[in-house]
Amino acid sequence: MKERRNGKGISFLRRMKLGTRMSIFLGIFSFCILAGLLYFLIHSFEIALDKRIDDNMNDKAAAASSDFESVMTKAEGISDNISQGLQLIYSHSKGEKIGDRPENLWQIINGDYDTPKPTESMEPVVFKSQVVNRDVTYSQYIGESYILNSLYATLQGNDQLIGAGILFEPNAFLPGVKDYSPYISQISKKDMTVSNFQYDDICNEDYYAKVKETKEKYITDLYVEEEDGETHSEITFSNPVILDGEFKGTIITDVDASVIDSIQKVDDSFPSMFTNVLDSHGVIHSENPDYDGKLLKDILPEKALSQLQEGFDSKEAFSRKITNELGVDRREYFSPINLHGNLWWVRLSITETDYDKEVDRLVFLGTLFGVLSVILMALVMVVIIKKSLKPLKVVADAGKKMAEGDFDVQINYHNQDEIGDLMQSMQSVIGRIRAIISDLSEKLAELSRGNFAMNLE
Repeated sequence: MKERRNGKGISFLRRMKLGTRMSIFLGIFSFCILAGLLYFLIHSFEIALDKRIDDNMNDKAAAASSDFESVMTKAEGISDNISQGLQLIYSHSKGEKIGDRPENLWQIINGDYDTPKPTESMEPVVFKSQVVNRDVTYSQYIGESYILNSLYATLQGNDQLIGAGILFEPNAFLPGVKDYSPYISQISKKDMTVSNFQYDDICNEDYYAKVKETKEKYITDLYVEEEDGETHSEITFSNPVILDGEFKGTIITDVDASVIDSIQKVDDSFPSMFTNVLDSHGVIHSENPDYDGKLLKDILPEKALSQLQEGFDSKEAFSRKITNELGVDRREYFSPINLHGNLWWVRLSITETDYDKEVDRLVFLGTLFGVLSVILMALVMVVIIKKSLKPLKVVADAGKKMAEGDFDVQINYHNQDEIGDLMQSMQSVIGRIRAIISDLSEKLAELSRGNFAMNLE
């Protein structure tokens, strides 16, 4: 019992002052509450930010694929227009002979109420082909002029095209002519030079044999070809010319592989971002020579490939978090491009560090804010508690004086709270003790004078 009165064996917390102990408990409680609140807020913000970043990256990948696809769509539209013109020429050239009087296919209206009528007929005339050395009919000459002018105009307004041509089956455009396939490149256009491809040289090419077999539009994979002494990487769009269900030939437009550069996306917020294209065989086409022309499966580890394969199988836009061949965590975004049966992919990639940068900054700021808030709250609570408990020290000091026999204690506290009640009670006790002591002193004084007849009650 003596040890307990000396304070030995009492825990450290119990030896603390009440204000300090209350400040510690309230600080810990406040920290836990704030930590839980901050975790909830940061987690909610993380989900929202991740979704925003994913949407942003998916939009960039979709925009990149749209840029690439728009060039191919433009090439398709051009060849569709040429094909329609060829069908018109074919439909009006039947039965026409070399040297016949040219007939105007169109009737003219001069004024709102005029009767449609053709212009005056030309005299019989013999036309010479501009591509092969032989005579042709008027319709064949007009058709040939239409072909050459269309090819010229196609290249004139489209720098992404290396060249364009119309490749015919033997005798399909000019009876008795096996080799009739006019082709103009950007370089030969300047010199007004037309190449006439030989049928045996083109009939087994992918862009010709494939459309002849299927009678459907076709886009080749990227390949290397020499045009006018220059080597180009290119993609060929092939659009078959079908008349009455019969394959007559195909219209080709060679698209420069530099069009792939149009997919490049840059964002200062994501310095690790890069984009490239995967063709239908998984070959990478990139500005980076370390990856250009390589298969994706030869670069990424097997685990990463298996993660991506499910997305490829869906044939829809998707994203995955993978670990690449360098052991770096990256976010990969893929957007499909359907090129008439060939499924290509635009690939956009950023590091996980860039992806989480905003979230990490938010976590840091949230943690810093939480710690500073707890410190500030603790300081405020210490001041408030210390000020609130200061009157108790007066009570404690009064108790010590009373224990030492000093009852000359005056307690002043004007608030009517719990401490006020305590002080009022203690003041009453002190008053009673003073009265008792005063009464005893008087009686003892009388006794000392020999007066034993007084009332001791």
